[in-house]
Amino acid sequence: MKLSYQKDTKRLVLRPLKKSDFKNWLTASCKVSPPMNCWDFGPLPLEKMKELKTYFYKTLVSFHHNHIKQDTGYYFGVFEKKSGDYIGTCTLMEITRSYFQNGNLGYRLLNIHWGKGYGTEMLKALIQIAFTELNLHRVVSIIEPINHRSIKLVKAVGLRREGLSRKRYFLKEKWRDMVVYAITKEDF
Repeated sequence: MKLSYQKDTKRLVLRPLKKSDFKNWLTASCKVSPPMNCWDFGPLPLEKMKELKTYFYKTLVSFHHNHIKQDTGYYFGVFEKKSGDYIGTCTLMEITRSYFQNGNLGYRLLNIHWGKGYGTEMLKALIQIAFTELNLHRVVSIIEPINHRSIKLVKAVGLRREGLSRKRYFLKEKWRDMVVYAITKEDF
């Protein structure tokens, strides 16, 4: 399978992070507002920046590229096309082939970019990659029921609610229920 590894939209560029993106990634990650929900990270604390050496970032990039090589996950940095600024990430992870041809959506838009339509634009591009380049049959998103913004986003790009998965994720000292949304190639 040949993947182009870069997808351009009207305002965005989706591509795997490179080691040379470190300063762009770090600068953007420090500019965000405080966390808006339990899934939002907020800004990197100034004291942590000193600890955050390029080694961590290089490890992260290597991790992403290894998953791409193994066809188990596709991780994309999302950049504004005009400025080149890093604004988030989106992923197709936990790829399951064989009879399933399934992948799980993951996405994080830095919160200073919320409400600009970037989330919809990046997920539409990612779903297109999933079905046209990776030949997946089904894409799933698993969202905490109180994360109304994320639910609104996946509905906007065509995912449908399939049900509630009780006590699915352990996050911040608590088992959390999650709602399952999905789209198939036929829906696309």
